[in-house]
Amino acid sequence: MENQSVLKKEVLQDRQTAAPQGIFPNPADPLNPINPLNPNTGVPPVDPMQPFTPTPFPKDPDENADKAREEIISGAAVFGQSEEEMNKEFKAFKAAKLFKKFDYDLTGVCGEDEFRSSIDGAITYGFGSVVVTPQWIVRAKEKLKDKGVKVAAAVTFPYGEESFGVKTYAAKKAVRAGAEEVFVPCGKSQIKKGNYDALKKEFKKLKKASKKASVYAVLDCGGLTSSEIEKTVGTLVKAGVRNFVATGSTERGELPVKAEGIKNGGKFAVNLTCSTRSVNGKEVASLLASSDRVFLKTAVAVARDIKTSLKIS
Repeated sequence: MENQSVLKKEVLQDRQTAAPQGIFPNPADPLNPINPLNPNTGVPPVDPMQPFTPTPFPKDPDENADKAREEIISGAAVFGQSEEEMNKEFKAFKAAKLFKKFDYDLTGVCGEDEFRSSIDGAITYGFGSVVVTPQWIVRAKEKLKDKGVKVAAAVTFPYGEESFGVKTYAAKKAVRAGAEEVFVPCGKSQIKKGNYDALKKEFKKLKKASKKASVYAVLDCGGLTSSEIEKTVGTLVKAGVRNFVATGSTERGELPVKAEGIKNGGKFAVNLTCSTRSVNGKEVASLLASSDRVFLKTAVAVARDIKTSLKIS
């Protein structure tokens, strides 16, 4: 491919240099110049009185790859590193950015040892946040101080079927304890009954009670129709909610069911977090192509799998 590219360039240069008076380069086909006196080429003739800027010859893909490689090598030399070392650092940087999109689901943690090891895992991999039940908020804040990992509180988990007053009180208390984000499930029974006005009123109060903390509406998509999902999202957007977490897995337990309904064809400008039980790094990374974040109980296993596949420590 490289030899053909060089040959084309040499032929083009020869033809343009040797073109007689009145023959001008053809921007549509560089290898076939135009004769304006006999422009029977299927291309409009070039005005000889106007300056001509030749169209750049298309770059060979191999040339682009070679240039990128040269830039990596020269950059590595500047920092006194080998090409391999620089590539490894780049992969580590990209992995760290990816892990910041992980919300580590610790809502099932019960014992002290499990809590401590889970928090250590969040620090090791630099996750975006840990999502804990209210009794762990203060401890999580202490352990994660200055670590760059947010603490989110999951209130009235997992179903959110409590009364409005209970949810509002729980959210307010969680924020006072130090939660920076509040995850609140939408009661599926309210959606099934079509009580959208009540849902809107509830989340307006939750937003107010949470003050500066971000409110995430957790929507179990399993058992809901696309219409119900879209109507729920539209209702909550009117209540000021912009962050949504889609839960409810497929039979294989991988990707959320009907989560695309939350985006609703681009009608709503919302942030979407998808829940998955997968431990496969590639599957989780592909999920981020359609969502902004991922909500994972398996965050440490996924992060380990990604680092292993990238061959970074």
